[in-house]
Amino acid sequence: MAFGLNEEVEARLVKSQPWSFEQGPFSKQALPSLNKSDWALLLQGMEANHPAAAKALS
Repeated sequence: MAFGLNEEVEARLVKSQPWSFEQGPFSKQALPSLNKSDWALLLQGMEANHPAAAKALS
């Protein structure tokens, strides 16, 4: 499952260079490269959609 692309998962993309805030879902092309360090993808309620996340939080 690609988080941030699923409409059931509330996602936010925060960038710091320049500062910006966007709400998802996002296409793969909208996400910055993993090599960049000036952004974060925030996922709300991930444990409800991904068993490994639920296990990590228990």
